[in-house]
Amino acid sequence: MPKIKHMKAPLPFVGQKRNFIKALTPIIERQPDNTIFVDLFGGSGLLSNLVKELKPNARVIYNDFDNYSERLAHIKETEELRHMIGEKLKDVPKCSKVSEELKAEICDLIEDFKAKKGFVDIVTVASWLLFSNRTAGDIDDIRAKRNTFYNSVIKAPLKADGYLEGAERVCKDFQKLIDEFKNVPNVLFICDPPYMLTEKAHYKKTYWGLGKYLNLLKDMTGLNSIYFTSSKSGLLDFYHWWEKNMPQAIKKPYKIISNNVGYFHESREYEDIMMYNV
Repeated sequence: MPKIKHMKAPLPFVGQKRNFIKALTPIIERQPDNTIFVDLFGGSGLLSNLVKELKPNARVIYNDFDNYSERLAHIKETEELRHMIGEKLKDVPKCSKVSEELKAEICDLIEDFKAKKGFVDIVTVASWLLFSNRTAGDIDDIRAKRNTFYNSVIKAPLKADGYLEGAERVCKDFQKLIDEFKNVPNVLFICDPPYMLTEKAHYKKTYWGLGKYLNLLKDMTGLNSIYFTSSKSGLLDFYHWWEKNMPQAIKKPYKIISNNVGYFHESREYEDIMMYNV
């Protein structure tokens, strides 16, 4: 496996596909150099960046569906805030609970920082202070009584040198992007939509109903694509039904790779799934 600089996104992002990097690498490497990679739901940009690292001369379209680039643009400010919060927590053991008094001081610090700098990466801040995999939408949310703070501030400095360098950032409706590129020669779609039948809080601008998922799957099975889903979604069952009953609609059957995923506070594991036909 070639040396890859970024094995995870520089800033936290729920659902980034770092556990698939090893499996994805040979798939990307064997694509022709003139392949156009279209990352429909770019998320943290990890997949787009991986393609640029492995295929530096390839054209990569990164659809910044979540405006992650804004967080990257403010990474220096976030690093400054990391130092400030870390100083507040210097006497609190790693992973230990933070007192309510100190929590209030940290929340005030965050609010003052936003007033002065104009931006706070609340997703990253939440990853330092809230229980594993809990998120917050804004400062009021992170201050809420239900949220106990823990000292999980990372020690490593935040940096994103070279990340997504050379990728073309767009911010478009995914369907318009499909329509724009589906008839272009040598195109390969990377598709990592929000999972069906699971929490969709990160996609407030759009309702992710069954019809949208099926239309997306129909498009992808007729094109060169790498499609990510989860055993939580039930989408794999739809695909197998499609393969059995409408094989003529499928360009080439998907090969399937899965990874077990689970968190210590969850009652059971689930599988992250990658399907690909290239």
